[in-house]
Amino acid sequence: WIRYRRGLTVHDYLRVLRSRPEQFAGFREVVYVFEPVEYGRRPATEPLFAAALAGYQQGFQPTPADAERQL
Repeated sequence: WIRYRRGLTVHDYLRVLRSRPEQFAGFREVVYVFEPVEYGRRPATEPLFAAALAGYQQGFQPTPADAERQL
């Protein structure tokens, strides 16, 4: 449903995820934390890492359906 493509921005990926609200919200949190750190406007801190990790975990934890597909 989403694949890495050279040249796409994080905002392009957010647009793709709009139809998946849980993943959209999780990835949006990661982006909100990542961008200011990446572009030097904010230092990386443990609380920011925790916020990004929580966003990732919120949006991208495997579901029971994912586990069945791996079998």
